[in-house]
Amino acid sequence: MFFSAYTVVAIAIALVIEMFDIDSLSSIVRYLVMSAGSMVAQIYVVNGVTCSEIYPTAVRNIAYATTQISGSIGSILGPQLFHLSSIFELLPYLVMLALQFGETFCVTVLVPESKGRPMADSMPEVNERFRLCRPKVVIDDEEIKKVSRLTPALPQNENIA
Repeated sequence: MFFSAYTVVAIAIALVIEMFDIDSLSSIVRYLVMSAGSMVAQIYVVNGVTCSEIYPTAVRNIAYATTQISGSIGSILGPQLFHLSSIFELLPYLVMLALQFGETFCVTVLVPESKGRPMADSMPEVNERFRLCRPKVVIDDEEIKKVSRLTPALPQNENIA
């Protein structure tokens, strides 16, 4: 959280200095942007630890690969942001600020706290999962009975321990 908050504040201060075109503070802008970059580098390390702490073993590799691919895409596209300065001089700073603010908000709101909680062995049940863009589907007992009548019963082996 500290890394994200520091990055948001550093880029916001650099943006304000650039908006008012204060040439005497250009070295401070350079320092703020470089320090924000170093904080973002720390977030790459935290992503791996977060995947190990939050996701159950069944999907941990998928989650880790997804965060690494997203980070790689970001490191490829990040330097290209400064080409936006040909459109508007402050646009790269505005885009970085918006992306970092969005990331900070999403991590704060969506990533659950794992301290003091046991590691999950499996994914949550369907009704316990977080649903962002799709409606919650409620299955009542009538529908379960319909489905159970359509599917043949599997033989039960009582010798299995």
